[in-house]
Amino acid sequence: MKIKQINWGHDTPNQRAPGYVIFFASKAFRLFQRNYKSKIRNVFYSIKNANSTRACYQKEDIDDFGKSFISLCEDKNFLIKVAKNIKEIGRKLVNSAKRLDNIQRLTKKEIIKCYIEICKYYRELFEWAMIPELSVDYIEEDFKKELKSEFGKNYEKYSTVLSTTDKKSYLKEEEENLLKIKEEWKKRREISKLIENHQKKYFWIKNNYADTYYLGKYYFIKRLKELKEKENDLLLKEKEKILKEIKNKKLKIIIEIINYLPYFQDL
Repeated sequence: MKIKQINWGHDTPNQRAPGYVIFFASKAFRLFQRNYKSKIRNVFYSIKNANSTRACYQKEDIDDFGKSFISLCEDKNFLIKVAKNIKEIGRKLVNSAKRLDNIQRLTKKEIIKCYIEICKYYRELFEWAMIPELSVDYIEEDFKKELKSEFGKNYEKYSTVLSTTDKKSYLKEEEENLLKIKEEWKKRREISKLIENHQKKYFWIKNNYADTYYLGKYYFIKRLKELKEKENDLLLKEKEKILKEIKNKKLKIIIEIINYLPYFQDL
């Protein structure tokens, strides 16, 4: 087979990921291709060490998959199905991993069983989570193209409004909670305990599959001082008005996908 081009732009975040992430992702591909008729034919890997692995795909494969994904989303229930499966499998994965909290009390057989379960759920999670992940680049390109088609030269001023999401993600939940604490702070009330509880609940929000960060209370105090009131509600009202005027069916589908993307990444 002749390879036209290896585009490392379609790569894992920051051009690296732990080897186990790439391993499970590759295991998920066959199921992924079977279930969604994905045209991703080739995935290339470059392994530096256990914590630095790269994966890339040919651009035409990514574009083909993006088109297929948008087509699947013509069914309004598809995005709901993706979100439901990510959440359900994620719950099973967490429950299996929690059993290892008492690993000293488990027999070897129980530990092996738990490990096999974790591998199974991790692979299944990737099967669903990679649907939106692999589509992002193409969706962003297509969103811009369809905006131009609908609004002409002034398309950019609609971009922020139409990409505003109404989905409740963990990051949005954390921000809203911090804004409430800020309101108490502005009233000159004692907030030490509120910050402490907030930190205990959200210390993990910067974590990802490549890095782990433990955020202390001073991180949240700094953010609280910098945090501004969000205009999200106003943007959503404006978005609702504009959506009623849009006649481009494909653009509406892409807008709904974008509405879900932060939620998927959060899950």
